[in-house]
Amino acid sequence: MKKLIFIIVLLSSVSIASAAKGPKFLGSWMSEKIISEGQSHNMFMAITFEADNDIINGELVFGIWDYEKNTKRIHITSFLVSEFTGDWEIMELSKERLILKMGDYQWHLFKYDEKKIAATNAKLKLSGLWKMVMKTDVGISETALEEDVEEEAVEEGAVEESAAEEEVVEEVSNENMEAYESEFEVELPTIYLRFDKNNMEFKLNEIYKDYTSSSSGSWMYKPKQKSILFIAGRRGVLAGNAELKKSDKNALIFENANSVYTFEKLEDVKVEELTFDYNYLNQHRKEESYPPWSNFEALMKQASTTGALVYDKGVYDKEIGIFKNSVAIYKPSVDDENERVIFTDYTIEGSDTIVGEEISIGSEYGSENEFFPQAVLSDYIILKKEQITVPAGTFECTVVIGFSDDGARFKYWMIDEKPAVFAKVISQRKNYRGKMEYIMLELNKIR
Repeated sequence: MKKLIFIIVLLSSVSIASAAKGPKFLGSWMSEKIISEGQSHNMFMAITFEADNDIINGELVFGIWDYEKNTKRIHITSFLVSEFTGDWEIMELSKERLILKMGDYQWHLFKYDEKKIAATNAKLKLSGLWKMVMKTDVGISETALEEDVEEEAVEEGAVEESAAEEEVVEEVSNENMEAYESEFEVELPTIYLRFDKNNMEFKLNEIYKDYTSSSSGSWMYKPKQKSILFIAGRRGVLAGNAELKKSDKNALIFENANSVYTFEKLEDVKVEELTFDYNYLNQHRKEESYPPWSNFEALMKQASTTGALVYDKGVYDKEIGIFKNSVAIYKPSVDDENERVIFTDYTIEGSDTIVGEEISIGSEYGSENEFFPQAVLSDYIILKKEQITVPAGTFECTVVIGFSDDGARFKYWMIDEKPAVFAKVISQRKNYRGKMEYIMLELNKIR
């Protein structure tokens, strides 16, 4: 039975097909549960009995069927799950429900109508992106917590008394303790849930430090039960029936697997995608149009009076529709003897600090890279003058767009009176997988 349930979880997906003339069980059904030896096991998957005798699950042919009208039995040959192969007796068949029996197994299914389900789902108005902000385990009351605290206090007092009497002192080094805690630390993901506009499909993304785990499926709102049925979701946050606690334009709360999950609605992120090409640059190029910075002495003065440039850094995740945020810091220093300005960049992600490369430039500034310390642009144009407001303040800027040597697109907002200080930077390129990599920097502080 465990093997059967495990395989069904892998197969769970939505398949819709219109019913044709023939046996009344033709059409799309949602598998709800299997009862075996008095035990009920949730088993959610959509299957379609087609007129050509195929049984379809998503894009897969689950098997074939043959109907014996006299005995009211459906013989199923499954290509995917051998346990489903056999003669299933029809115990109940109506417009809404189908119950089949084979040996000790009872298989319960209900009719699946995509249009009706989508219309019902639309009433909840869940379309869009949601972020999980809280998870609460059910059954832990404040009283229970208070009792635990009291017991811990008594235990701590007894330990302290015993230790004092026996004069036992135990020392643990911070280094060993940190290593111990690190070994047993459990990383909790940031969870995003997106309901598609078709009011049928969802996608779940769990973001960890080093990777993102994704799952997807379909869902249906059950008004009578005040619950949401998640189909093909990962076991855990989204699996099977979830009791709906609250649903409005700002919050979604449901209980599932003895935990209450609270999600908040997020606004869709607006991304300024860079679409210009080389032809655009050539058509809009102006004569005697130069970036605002070229004086090396002014650069040295700016660097010597600046402790650090702090930027809000956002890496756009197009699949989820969010910016993954971190902090980028550019720390300048001046080498007067060799007439050079050096910048060291740091990226702070959570509790981690990543030290980047050290880059420098000398008196050839203005001819070598007037966009220092950002990327050199091999081809660019001055787009316009613009006043822009960022967390660090409001600045008069020269806006530049162009390409780097590797074909990446850039857009710079260069603060006119502050060499090497960018109010905002957008970079856009395709990574080695051919997917767009989009990064935005906004000046947060000048130290």
